[in-house]
Amino acid sequence: MNYYETEALCREFTQSALAEIKRTTWRITIVLLSITMVTIG
Repeated sequence: MNYYETEALCREFTQSALAEIKRTTWRITIVLLSITMVTIG
């Protein structure tokens, strides 16, 4: 495995990890908003 292949794998992994984090953060935000609405309402 040469340097470029390793770098490409790392970049791919980082991008998928970031996408996963964004999705999870979005889900948590929605849940928190729902709880807040119910609590206030």
